[in-house]
Formats: sequence, C-alpha cells, structure tokens
Amino acid sequence: MVRRIAIAVLLLCWSGPTLADPIDDEFRGGVLGVPWGSSLSSVASTYPNGDHVFAVTPGCRGYWVRDGQTFLGIPRERNGALFGFDANNHLAIVAVAYPFERRLELLSTLSSLFGYPRYAPDTKGRRQYGWRSAGGLNAYVTEFGDVDETIIWLTVSVPGYERGSHGC
Repeated sequence: MVRRIAIAVLLLCWSGPTLADPIDDEFRGGVLGVPWGSSLSSVASTYPNGDHVFAVTPGCRGYWVRDGQTFLGIPRERNGALFGFDANNHLAIVAVAYPFERRLELLSTLSSLFGYPRYAPDTKGRRQYGWRSAGGLNAYVTEFGDVDETIIWLTVSVPGYERGSHGC
C-alpha cells in the first residue's frame, strides 16, 4: 500500500503541464537582453555599435554585434552575436559565437542545463548538437571549420523558425 502511494506521488510529480522546461526557462525572454519579436531598431538601440548585415533568414536581415560579454557563465572575449529576423522583421534567431577553446565548457554547461543533446553526424566539416523545448524553442551548437580554424556557435530560435535561404 505504501509502495503504491509512493509510486502515485512520484508519477504526479513527474508528469503534468506544471513541469518547467529548462530551455523555455532559460530563453523564453530572449537572448543577450533582447526579447523575441524585437524589431531591428530595438536591437540596434540595445547594441548601438552593431552592423546591419545581409542574413540568410526569412527576413533576409541580420544585426551583427561584437559584444564579448559572458553568456551562460562562459566568457566570450572578442566574440560576437548575430541577431536574425523573420519575414515580418521580428527577432526570431540569435547565434552567439564562442571561442573554440570554450567548446567543452559550453557543451558541458548546456548538457547540465538541458540534458544530453541530439547529435547530428559530421557533415562537410560541421558538427551539430541540439536541444528542443516542449514549447518549441530550439537551441543548438554548431562547430564549423578545420581542426585548427574551428569556430563554435550557440544558436537559439523561436518555435516554428525554419532555416534555409528563403530567397535572399
């Protein structure tokens, strides 16, 4: 009897819509102080020293910032972030650059926050690890380049965001 009650309590604690999703908790409000859905001018007012750039996003627009601030507790000296916009020119994706030397620290931090990632096999010099929230936010790490010249990005996107050229 006690065993059945303990199992029932455990199941109630484990299931149901009240459980928080760690990816949603971390990124629901946006990335690097910029809320999802922000306009380009809003991002530019937050980071006035950035550059408006062409991007392969649904809105064909991006905003590059060399911010270098610590993110997720990991230093990113001399690194930047690319803010990308959807077809309605609202912030929909952010790619945060990290020095490759921080690769294991980044993957370890993300795994401790979100669990083990899904892994995409190495294709043409690119390795990718990803997490998806119950609410549809996506976070993934992409490693590009050769052994000596690899860069690493943490990218977070809103639910329903589709990557691709989008005719840009």
